[in-house]
Order: sequence, then structure tokens, then C-alpha cells
Amino acid sequence: MLHEAITGKKHVKVTLNVTDCESSNGIEYERVDFYTCNNLDAAALEDAISNISGCREMYHFLYDSGFGKGCFITICGCPESGEYDVELA
Repeated sequence: MLHEAITGKKHVKVTLNVTDCESSNGIEYERVDFYTCNNLDAAALEDAISNISGCREMYHFLYDSGFGKGCFITICGCPESGEYDVELA
């Protein structure tokens, strides 16, 4: 809370769950489900998650702010499942 008061930025934990690689029209991709706090700004969250290694190229980003979960797809082999700290602007 002190960090947020000083910088105006909020730190949250995001848990990524990366599924197996799939292929469509010769393009390999992974579906990534994520879990975090509810009621966050979706655009700020998408921007923060894009700073996680391997998540720069995200497509079809969806976030359900009521439940604090969402998903996106990305290129195979990029992100790893796990818990990450991100900073919302």
C-alpha cells in the first residue's frame, strides 16, 4: 500500500497457467489462463502482463473483472506457468 501511495502504481500478483501448444492453420500457439485480483482496469492489466517475459505478443486478451480471471493466446514456448508480480500504471 505504501508503494501505491508514493508512486501511484499498484502491485498485484498474477498466476499464469499455460496450456499445451496447439496448432491452427500452421500457426502454433498456447492458451494462457490467468488469475489475479478482481475489479482491476483491464487495459492497465494487459499492459502489465505484457511485461512478463514471453507475453509481449498477446492476442485476444480477455479479463473478467468480476472474478479476477482471464485468458489470452500467445506464441508457443514463450511464457511459463507460475506466479508473477506486476505493476499496474
